[in-house]
Amino acid sequence: MNINIVVGRSRYIGNLYEPIIKPIKGYFNDKNITYRTIEFADQVRKDENNDNLYIGIFNHVPLIDMPKNYIMYVIEPLTNFNESMFIQVKNANKILVYMRDMLSLHPNSIYFPFPYHPSLENMYNIDKNRISKIYDLIIIGSLNDKRINTYNRLKSNNYNIYCPNIEDHQRGIFEREHDKLLYSSKIVLLQNYFNNDIDHPRMIYNISNKIFFIYILNEDDDETLLDNIYDNMIVSCNSNNMFEIIDYYLNNEDKRIENVNFLYDYVVINNLNCYLCLDI
Repeated sequence: MNINIVVGRSRYIGNLYEPIIKPIKGYFNDKNITYRTIEFADQVRKDENNDNLYIGIFNHVPLIDMPKNYIMYVIEPLTNFNESMFIQVKNANKILVYMRDMLSLHPNSIYFPFPYHPSLENMYNIDKNRISKIYDLIIIGSLNDKRINTYNRLKSNNYNIYCPNIEDHQRGIFEREHDKLLYSSKIVLLQNYFNNDIDHPRMIYNISNKIFFIYILNEDDDETLLDNIYDNMIVSCNSNNMFEIIDYYLNNEDKRIENVNFLYDYVVINNLNCYLCLDI
């Protein structure tokens, strides 16, 4: 069996998929299983050979180029599916899903909720001790009205907040520069883009790198959305108590450090890459 791991990134935007694929690569590295990496979606070609297995993200791969034997990592909520993605799921050998209620999408679904792996830690070998905390708050990610509203509320109340997508990087910031930005802020603010769709990838990436974050629940999110996530250690708030929670953690560095250490220890012990079990 020849294994191909598909990162599936677009050539027109930074590599936001690499941290998502890292634990899959880690699974094979830990088992000393050889694989080939396909970085870009346009490098995937139609392949009828069942001895070639493709595993990864196919969001940007046209149906005409899909291989015959593949395991699809479903990283989008159903509300963001298009017709091609439903067809990709249907034709897959297996699928990996990050939510249990998506297991019914395919008879061979594997629950794979963006787990921790040591390879997520300091991916770009940054000397964190040389980076100053020049921001109190940052918001990272694609913009929508809810995230823009959060930014505007905090900015208008004189918080030292930075959002690259709003200020000088409309398409976002990625890879090494992304991580340097994370380390340069006291608090990273996370907020759902889609209704009730937890931003698991950013949470596990921040936790793996001991970056403190506060999760802002939208008004139309289920108020219990984060219950039982990471043993209820996620610091969260809503639009009503946002200022109070942010102020508390801005003024209590020891509490920020305590939280990131607790979360890191928890995922290392309980969230190792044990979900992925592939019969290949």
